[in-house]
Amino acid sequence: MAGLACGSQPSPRAPAPATRAALFDAIRAAGTSELDDLVAHALEAGARPEAILGAALDARLRTRDDAEDIHSMAALTAVQDVHARASDPAERAAPLFFAVWSNHAWCRRDVAAARPPSDARGLETAVDAGDRVAADRAMAAKLVEEGPEACARWVSDVGSVPRGDLHAVIWTRHALALRDLAGPHEGLVFRSHAQFLANSPASGPPPRPLRPAPGDSTAPEEIARALRQSPDAPLDGLDPHALFGALAILCAEQRLRAPFVTGAPLHYTTALEAYWTLYEAAPAEQRAHVLARAVARLGPGAPDPTRVLTATEGPGDPFALAVGDIDAAYRAALRACARDEAAFVSAARSRVARYGNDEHDYKLFGALVTVAERLEDPVARARWLATAVAMNVMRLRDPSPRFQAAARAT
Repeated sequence: MAGLACGSQPSPRAPAPATRAALFDAIRAAGTSELDDLVAHALEAGARPEAILGAALDARLRTRDDAEDIHSMAALTAVQDVHARASDPAERAAPLFFAVWSNHAWCRRDVAAARPPSDARGLETAVDAGDRVAADRAMAAKLVEEGPEACARWVSDVGSVPRGDLHAVIWTRHALALRDLAGPHEGLVFRSHAQFLANSPASGPPPRPLRPAPGDSTAPEEIARALRQSPDAPLDGLDPHALFGALAILCAEQRLRAPFVTGAPLHYTTALEAYWTLYEAAPAEQRAHVLARAVARLGPGAPDPTRVLTATEGPGDPFALAVGDIDAAYRAALRACARDEAAFVSAARSRVARYGNDEHDYKLFGALVTVAERLEDPVARARWLATAVAMNVMRLRDPSPRFQAAARAT
């Protein structure tokens, strides 16, 4: 199917694509400048959001056999959430435009040829050896021999092992979350994951499982203080929820120290959300392993903060202040969260939909909201959410081209 020319209208002989399969073909054939019109015409033709998002995933997943970049696929979890929770029509549509645009950047016109399965027993050997092709073929064999549920268990377990690249655990979390959206192509998600792990060797032997004590009264702040002082602080006998709360404190401090949220501050937050999600989904006998891996990867070596989470509340619009003064914006965000936490989150989500122009805008916001929902203490939750003002997307002055296209279409 030929791509729609920018600004053109679909002709009777070339109707706008409305099904997932037709959208997949259209995305592959389209040029970058044609994508916004393509999505607008698809919506006008009655395409369901699930079909658009599924076709966007297919465009990345089914046409590439390299595992170097998974950002556009990993962002789809948060893209789905921003779309589903937005109330403004343009804000609901903008994530759909973004999903197609970001996944198209990694798309080829031809569907990638499938490699033949090999032997499922060689999967971990191939991953450990860094052999991406062998890992892909072994995962294909595992799918045939053991089925998708066995593959999902393997992804969850092996994917949480500490590795040099934090994207390994981040992609593990989102690969599992994308199974429903991938539908008949979920096996390709598992194969992409196996290839990515082969590109990211383990950073050492797995840490010893912790011996948690649910119900222990040690506060997250005390645990965070101990981790700042020594990465070898004794952590057995602590409540798992408090341990994750301590990691959240350390991650939030890093975001407030960074003038721009990139690198470690951003990825520690998305990795924290990934580990916590994998922990809650893990079988009881695996949880101590996941907890130890999270602490080993995210806890050591945290320096003392130069900006503290315990700042006092301040006046003003936090999102207006974020453009130039993160300290003042954070204090204003604390006040906004204390006044109406749900309204603050909704305003931040609106900002992502309107200004988001990078996969990290969606992934970081999704991680912030998910972790916040697990923080039971209102003060800790407000401090965590208020760091949203440090996101790069909060500093942008102009709405993204994707939102502008969505506004025209709605």
